[in-house]
Amino acid sequence: AIHLRPDEKALYLALARTYTGTGYTDEAKNIMDKMLSLEHVSTEEYINVANLYMHLEDPEEATQIIRKAISTNANPDFEKSRDLAYSVLSLGDAPAALKLIQELDANLRTQPCFTILKADVLTANKQFLPAYEALEPAVRQIEFATDGGIYDCGSPLAVNPDILPYSRVGVLCRAAQLQRIIGDLHGALKLTNLAQNLDPTDAVVQSLQANLAFSFANQTRLDSMLEQNNTDTLSPAVVKE
Repeated sequence: AIHLRPDEKALYLALARTYTGTGYTDEAKNIMDKMLSLEHVSTEEYINVANLYMHLEDPEEATQIIRKAISTNANPDFEKSRDLAYSVLSLGDAPAALKLIQELDANLRTQPCFTILKADVLTANKQFLPAYEALEPAVRQIEFATDGGIYDCGSPLAVNPDILPYSRVGVLCRAAQLQRIIGDLHGALKLTNLAQNLDPTDAVVQSLQANLAFSFANQTRLDSMLEQNNTDTLSPAVVKE
């Protein structure tokens, strides 16, 4: 197929994944090099190659690929830039992700979901108060909006399934977690209750409620939560906490 369509990058990526899955590491790297030598490689394609290198346990090469993606991201699209930032975070380079966000700010600051991305990157850099301040407008919008459908930002991310969703509940849970870290337990409880009103079955919401009950030494609340889940399997997030 590649012989017939030598410019079709998806074919190179498919072959690289096949090589990777069958243990042909050198062949996988060779075909990825050929793919990246083609013209007009997209940001998404760079990310896919970087993720394959991570799967091959070669984080240094993955980092180099991500740097190429950043340098070619001249006209940033939000979703691609978002995935790029999370890929950088997955490589453990939080400062580089923050630098990327700062460079994107002028072009993407009007995108409603950019504040969520910015907060996640700031959190990864342990800048907890600025992260919460970035989320505050979104939190106020959710808290006081009369439209129940407000602030839905799309489906879960493909890059990292552990990232909280870009949704109203996801925003509130992020903000509540940050409030806990900052030390405002009452604020965290208020936001967690708001999130619970939106989705009482959400695992992260349950985890936050359990942790806050523990922080407030609210044994009655803890007992109530355990009793409520007595006949069902307790959420894995709560068990982990």
